[in-house]
Amino acid sequence: MNQMSFGPATGTVVRPPTLRRAAKIVTRGRLIASARTLFLDRGYEATTVRDVAASADRSIGAVFNCFTDKLDLLEGVMAEEAADLADAAREAISDSPDFVDVLHQLLGLLIQPACARLVLIERNLPASRRKVQPQLCAVFMEAAVAARDRGEIAPHLQLDLICGLIWDLLMARCHDAFDIETDPEAARALTCDRIDLLMTAITP
Repeated sequence: MNQMSFGPATGTVVRPPTLRRAAKIVTRGRLIASARTLFLDRGYEATTVRDVAASADRSIGAVFNCFTDKLDLLEGVMAEEAADLADAAREAISDSPDFVDVLHQLLGLLIQPACARLVLIERNLPASRRKVQPQLCAVFMEAAVAARDRGEIAPHLQLDLICGLIWDLLMARCHDAFDIETDPEAARALTCDRIDLLMTAITP
């Protein structure tokens, strides 16, 4: 009877990161945190790479060792924020009794200053590199599909089209959050009225 012999197990050896690699990870995290704060406080256009480096107590060379340019740094900030905002959106709508309340809760999240600023700042990125808005849209679409399945949205309607219209309405309020000539409460009330009116048109 033939006997089979087994040699030692082979595979990829996983090595811990080198000190240089670990230092780069720490530096990248500090730069992203500093950039987030500056982008929110000053705006994307008014913030320079030099500002970010100084705030993070790093050299400009360290910035370009981690990111190709300011847009790449912005993308890094948005990648960090996207999952957290999506989780916040899911939490906000988790107890909503119907789709109308889902929309009101999402509106409340989007007009919070930090969220609104992030959504608006992200528009500096090409659409293909955005992180925050696609994540929020995915949460919104999940809620819309669930609402259609519950019979709150007429099944013959194109869900993508309806959601696009509603999303544009919600996005417009992000701008209002920083318009000193706009009364925030009046703008929110008007948007809620428009949401309610739109829902009467799409409900079976």
